[in-house]
Amino acid sequence: MSLLRSTLILGTLLLLCTACPDPGPERPSFGEELPSIVAPVPDAPLVADEGKPGAWEALPGLEKPARAFIVAPEGETRGGLVLGHTRWGANAAARDLARDFAKRGFLVVLPDFYEGVVPSFGGSVEALSKGVGQERAAALTAASLDRLGEVPVRHALGVAYGGHWVLPGVAGRKDVSTLVLDSTRVVYGPDVLAELHAKVLLLHGEHDAGFATDFVGGMDADFEDAGTRYEREIIEDAGTSLLDREARGHSMMAEDEAMKRIEALWS
Repeated sequence: MSLLRSTLILGTLLLLCTACPDPGPERPSFGEELPSIVAPVPDAPLVADEGKPGAWEALPGLEKPARAFIVAPEGETRGGLVLGHTRWGANAAARDLARDFAKRGFLVVLPDFYEGVVPSFGGSVEALSKGVGQERAAALTAASLDRLGEVPVRHALGVAYGGHWVLPGVAGRKDVSTLVLDSTRVVYGPDVLAELHAKVLLLHGEHDAGFATDFVGGMDADFEDAGTRYEREIIEDAGTSLLDREARGHSMMAEDEAMKRIEALWS
């Protein structure tokens, strides 16, 4: 091979290496979940947030133990509330919402549907939310209602996904006065809805894309076929998850309006 040809080949190789830079080390791969595990069932009431009211407790009457965050009102108890958290779990935002309802005079039980697993990013949220079985969610909701004890009146409220998990546990119970669903796309058919003895209030934002006309029409028809007491109210100029302060586009004005509708139902 001539010197000229060898020089040309070497030059070409150098140009190719310059045009294709070193990609560096291979990126590590992660599974669907990167959860943080906490003590799922405390032996005794365990403070959740230092300096704030409320504690984790074991839920009663479950074959497989589970925990709930429980916060009591400082003054007279108006009633009890089982609060279903969003896809982000029974996190600090959910616990603060529970405290807000306690300030309004309610004993609040916030069951941990993720059972001690704390979602750390979007992928883990998807995996965890899909892993909550209807039967287990119903059992945790029922145990939470029982934990309310001798309160004047019982209510249940689910925020977004929390509505899917709370609803089956309320079905068949005659001791629950109302079920409030915040931005929950109800997918249960008339057979399940017919088991609801509580009056149902569905709240959603005017601009919530999840409530397209065709979907809402079918949902309304399911409630009508079930013969369940049901009202749907739209909050003007609001987006999604009215009570979820971590939701994109959350508005305190919309939250305040939603609270007014809920209070009117409970008064």
